[in-house]
Amino acid sequence: MSDENEEFPVYKSKDVPFSWRSPKDINTDAVLHTDGRTRFQQGELGDCWLVAAIESLRHQVNQESFNEVVQAHGNDLEFRFWNAGTYQQSVMLVNDAVPTRDGALVFIRNTEGNEYWGILLEKAYAKWVGSYEGLEGGFWTDAIQSFTGGVVERIKLREGNIPENLFEIMLNSYRSGSFLCCIKKDPHRTEKYHSCCIDALEINEDNSEICVRDPYSQEYNFWTYEQFINEYHRLDMCHKNLDNLSALWGKNIGSCPWESQNFSLQLESLCDEFSIILTDTDDDQEGCTFVVELVQKIKPDEGEELEYIRPWDALVHLELEVGEEIFPVKFPQETRCFTLEPGTHDIRVTTNTEQHSKIYMRIFSKRMYEVERK
Repeated sequence: MSDENEEFPVYKSKDVPFSWRSPKDINTDAVLHTDGRTRFQQGELGDCWLVAAIESLRHQVNQESFNEVVQAHGNDLEFRFWNAGTYQQSVMLVNDAVPTRDGALVFIRNTEGNEYWGILLEKAYAKWVGSYEGLEGGFWTDAIQSFTGGVVERIKLREGNIPENLFEIMLNSYRSGSFLCCIKKDPHRTEKYHSCCIDALEINEDNSEICVRDPYSQEYNFWTYEQFINEYHRLDMCHKNLDNLSALWGKNIGSCPWESQNFSLQLESLCDEFSIILTDTDDDQEGCTFVVELVQKIKPDEGEELEYIRPWDALVHLELEVGEEIFPVKFPQETRCFTLEPGTHDIRVTTNTEQHSKIYMRIFSKRMYEVERK
């Protein structure tokens, strides 16, 4: 028999009994939100990526993104997410009850404080994708972009193309409002990766010390920069200010605001082609810089249902071709920076399957440009 407080399934692939209770019934001192000092810990779900993003949202330099996402006030439990557009995806919770077992929280729980907004944010995300089970094994970049609408990038730390000034890039990015996360192999399941939040408040410029917090164990690890790049597989960052993209470090592209255009790709024939017309150069006169991001819209619009339990199972492989460069795309979002001479250049996106979700392309530049579909 289902619990009267159950809004949506916990699991779709199996029947597991839970008791749905309000955090206020578990802790009489529980409050929705006060000063943002409450930390959140991963529970039984394999959603370290989401808990790390919630932690990133919690200790952001400014509260702009938090205030956009957490619209819950009193009995009005609304959360808003960026969904390949503006903050247009609204998830309303009927109540604040969450799955419990033996009187204790089963999934994300609060530690070092009594706020429970993060617990409801996990619930809202689960409702968005259709179940708590749908949160297994996702991507920090997908969650943090849903929270902020920022542009994400990934830097592999075990390869020879690490930017020379990576620590300075990390430090400057955080201080400018970007979000940072590091990824490593899960020691218990070698085919899986584990997301950890960089507590950038502890990044120390004097000795390049980086503090990393594990959302599952709650451990804090303090690394030198050299230790950090040997310990972790990848650094992920999400930027509201595109000037912080690592590929643009040290470039003088100008102080004008970034202008963007969005395109819904038409891949019925497995290919969509555009021409980008660049008419100006950056301040350093080395060419015109622009940024291309591909976003696979794997989470549903209101009223839609997912074909898969986990939205990530709907991901398809894409290829982005700009000029003579070709890049494989296998994540929900992929970002590339280009600096090309003024003139007309080709942009081509291809896939190998007709079965795919909606795919969007965002193009950003500080210079005048036009984009035409071929």
